[in-house]
Amino acid sequence: MSEFEQEHLRPFLDYLSVSNKESDRGKVLVTLAQLDEMLGAILKSFCVDGAATDELMNGANAPFNSVYNKTNAALALGLITDAEYRDATLMRRIRNEFAHSINASFSDQSIQSKAMLLEFGLGYLIERSDPILQDPRTRFLLSSTALISALCNRTHYVADDKRKLRDWPT
Repeated sequence: MSEFEQEHLRPFLDYLSVSNKESDRGKVLVTLAQLDEMLGAILKSFCVDGAATDELMNGANAPFNSVYNKTNAALALGLITDAEYRDATLMRRIRNEFAHSINASFSDQSIQSKAMLLEFGLGYLIERSDPILQDPRTRFLLSSTALISALCNRTHYVADDKRKLRDWPT
């Protein structure tokens, strides 16, 4: 594997390494932390370099300081697909349940119902009606791994369309 390929895969490999050591709650929290980081990097890679972009990204009142805002901005700017947005939103809602309930688990009906809607990266398994997808935990793990993998190189590709300051006619 070339150094270029390793650099772009590093966030994915780090995610797998950390996530694999975690409890279910930890896996969900690590997944959303990684998603948050990746969406931030994608947005930053697209936006004009400088203080204005830093202000959007950093600080308690920064518009892009949450995974919710980053996901919406990334979709609005065409930096992620509808399918990525949909599953990122479901994953965020699952994360919120794990974060706000000490007894949350994939056996909770509310979490199960959200997890069972996840589809990103599962097309082949869905087409085959693979029984593995009947387990909400497995479905979350497969879909989240596919989403993190898909976004891994997005920063690189988005940079090709990076915004630049320009003079506008008056």
